[in-house]
Amino acid sequence: MSIERKATELFKNGPKSIGDRALLTTLGGVERIYSWSVNFWASMYEAGHLKQHRLHAYTISVGNIVAGGTGKTPFVQYMARRLQKAGERVAILSRGYRGASENTGAIVSNGAEILLNAEQAGDEPYLLARTLPGVIVAVGKNRAVIGAQVEKLLHPTVILLDDGFQHWPLRRDYDIVLIDATNPFSNGRVLPRGLLREPLEHLERADAYVVTKSDLVTEAEREKIAGVLEHFRAHVPLLWTEHRPLQPVRYAQWRNGETAEQEALPRRFITLCALGNPASFEATVAAAGLVAHDHLRLPDHHMYTQDDIRHAEGTAMKAGAQGIIVSEKDAVKLQVLQLRESFWYVLPMELTATAGENEFWEHMEDEWETGR
Repeated sequence: MSIERKATELFKNGPKSIGDRALLTTLGGVERIYSWSVNFWASMYEAGHLKQHRLHAYTISVGNIVAGGTGKTPFVQYMARRLQKAGERVAILSRGYRGASENTGAIVSNGAEILLNAEQAGDEPYLLARTLPGVIVAVGKNRAVIGAQVEKLLHPTVILLDDGFQHWPLRRDYDIVLIDATNPFSNGRVLPRGLLREPLEHLERADAYVVTKSDLVTEAEREKIAGVLEHFRAHVPLLWTEHRPLQPVRYAQWRNGETAEQEALPRRFITLCALGNPASFEATVAAAGLVAHDHLRLPDHHMYTQDDIRHAEGTAMKAGAQGIIVSEKDAVKLQVLQLRESFWYVLPMELTATAGENEFWEHMEDEWETGR
């Protein structure tokens, strides 16, 4: 078991041995240093001692405060489609984590044509470009620089800063923080003693909160989440959302942009994913009425190899499974590999707002009109 996985289990279940307590003590010492560093840099930007770059287009950050998968990609898709429908020319700026263009910066899609593949762009930006025709997608660690290039060449009217809550060098006009209902605040401790990317009191910077996967927890748990958020900043919009599975589609059809056919699906699957929150994907598979007899997990953003494919297909056959099912984020990384295509399926998902949607959009529009 990796140290990362061991630590995560300790955060959830607590120490069970002297070695566990020693590890947590060590992580607690590093946590104090990390927390001080985060607070220091945040205060330097807030006080104006470090320059924040500003783009001309209205800039909306979509981020989180807990490390791991909170459902940012489906929410960015939701935002882009809504803004596009309202007549805006939308651009998405992403870091392009682990993509070949992360350090140099590049335009993934100019809105009319996809210019990079998943390995060059990173899995999430490529998926956004593939699923959002007409939307500009760009990547780069220095998002102020790539954002300026996008504005000069493609003239967006609104920019979505993907995973931007901790990206202080670029000023934004509206900060949205996503909260995963299944793990809303980790254990309340900052990295590496917990999974918080910064102290909880920094939630005060948010202009709106969005709770994802709210259907996977009880009403009592939802009320507790709302209470914590209101404690840090009351009277800001709180949008509740769910991730809903769509019809599974054969991988070959998905790759070609075709819709799912009405057909009998295999009765025995295994799941394969390289996501920040694999348990959430596995729960969504179950919610789609699919029976998974095994789950294969790889690290978030892992770039699949041919060995991974052979291992997955071999595991499926040994388990007597008739198919392997993956998320769209995983599927984009399979396109350069050799698969038994009839064996592979993709489970698309969509984010649906269930409460607070009107208040959320009205608040953002009011801030947009008065803030610039």
